[in-house]
Amino acid sequence: GSIEDLAESILRDASERGFVGISDVHTVALAIVGGVERLTWAWLVEDERLDRDTAAMELAALFFKGISMGHGAL
Repeated sequence: GSIEDLAESILRDASERGFVGISDVHTVALAIVGGVERLTWAWLVEDERLDRDTAAMELAALFFKGISMGHGAL
């Protein structure tokens, strides 16, 4: 399967377990994969607007706050 299929499977499982509130896992999976692809490209071409350290910190915060219980559904 594709990376989109894997992301969709993970999101569907998380939704079924009540960890996230997503009604359209396909759209959210595409958005996540697309965002990661764009960020990776900016990183690889050394986009001057992207501070790598800040990007890493922001993504870590988004990930951990987004999946932690008590912060609401994504």
